[in-house]
Amino acid sequence: MLQKYGSAIDVKKTWKVRGKWCIFGENLNGLVIMAEKKRFKVDGIYYEIIGDGSVAVTNGKGDSEAKSYSGDVVIPSEVTYEGVDYKVTEIGERTFYGCTGLTSVEIPNSVTVIGVGAFYNCTALTSVEIPNSVKEIGRWAFSGCTGLKNFQVNADNPAYCDIKGVLFSKDKKQLIAYPNAKVTEYKIPNSVMKIGECAFAGCMGLTSVEIPASVKGIDGLAFSGCTGLKNFQVNADNPAYCNIEGVLFSKDKKQLIAYPNAKATKYKIPNSVIIIGQYAFRDCTGLTSVKIPNSVTYIGRLAFSGCTGLTSVKIPNSVAYIGRLAFYGCTGLTSVSIGNSVMEIGELAFNGCTDLTSIEIPEGVTRIGGSAFSGCTGLTSVKIPNSVTEIGFKAFSGCTGLTSATIGKSVTYIGRWAFYGCDNLKEVTCKALTPPSVGSQDYATWRKTLYVPKASLEAYRKHKVWGQFKEILPIEE
Repeated sequence: MLQKYGSAIDVKKTWKVRGKWCIFGENLNGLVIMAEKKRFKVDGIYYEIIGDGSVAVTNGKGDSEAKSYSGDVVIPSEVTYEGVDYKVTEIGERTFYGCTGLTSVEIPNSVTVIGVGAFYNCTALTSVEIPNSVKEIGRWAFSGCTGLKNFQVNADNPAYCDIKGVLFSKDKKQLIAYPNAKVTEYKIPNSVMKIGECAFAGCMGLTSVEIPASVKGIDGLAFSGCTGLKNFQVNADNPAYCNIEGVLFSKDKKQLIAYPNAKATKYKIPNSVIIIGQYAFRDCTGLTSVKIPNSVTYIGRLAFSGCTGLTSVKIPNSVAYIGRLAFYGCTGLTSVSIGNSVMEIGELAFNGCTDLTSIEIPEGVTRIGGSAFSGCTGLTSVKIPNSVTEIGFKAFSGCTGLTSATIGKSVTYIGRWAFYGCDNLKEVTCKALTPPSVGSQDYATWRKTLYVPKASLEAYRKHKVWGQFKEILPIEE
């Protein structure tokens, strides 16, 4: 029971609302109450009440990136505040996020949960001892700990174990986390069936990984940020995966799973590939050229994001979908050729491609996703084909070099701020006979020239958004 507004609360559930932990429950009169969880500090450690008699260790400022801790931190199993004793049961989400001065942490036997990103980017941390009480370790809990060499798990822990300093599930069927600063080559044990999310993330010194026949699942971002990785070796008897010249594929070679970050600068994808998987080439900064064959129909989420060395990409006619964030942050990309079978350009697909000077969107594309070309400051003009019906939220926002835009006749909806911040845009041509529905504020600051079909002049001039253009003129025949 907790006290709030002078009455006891029977805690039913805890939840996060607008970034703050809250308590949901009932008082003695049956009234449902929501109360923000209380934070306090004792002996330099910050806590948050998460339930009746329980607290979580948290960061100091209510800020997920607050770097509150340094040196050697000893977490107690119990803490007393305002005369009340609390049991320390959790290390909260991002509690030690970015605490680069944290050198060691002692986790008490009372802690059952280590939250998402709890020790993310604790670069000075070299070893972690996990007591037998811990039953749950969140995603990315130790990602970015570039000095970490060793996990030690209490032998009586029912959920986890370690093998030579590597963190596994108790049954040794899942590899949870590989210490960032461990050896350069690693052979995964034959017991492992699954490589967990971010399991090797940030292991910059890792050069080679040998995957046994037992592995049947590899979670997303498992090898993200392995900047030194040159080679995958997959046991020939593995039923789910294989490697071709050190690149990781599905067994049938129809999906490219992962390209080693430090491999060759130029790569020709095999003709067997239908799917370029999510994260497949992510952050391969040394990759300067990639040839995508006509067999590929799908480019997955974040597939080429962060490939800053890529200068041009030709997407073949076979591709129907370009996934969300597919080329996000490819700052060296100057030109992109998109095949005529693409129907949708996903959200943020080319976001932040600052050197992109030209883009030809083919007939056949029906939707341009939100922020798809946002921040492409090198673009000077854009022509949206007649097949497009929807332009997403912030699709071209921040394209400060854009001077002209042509919108096809089939567009019926343009999301809010689709061209926000395009301060050099001098003229817009919209071929749609009926003024497309437009999110507010899109054109309010332009006060430029709009060209529309002659038969639709009055409709555009009377429109509450389109009518804000400085002058609206007929399209010249």
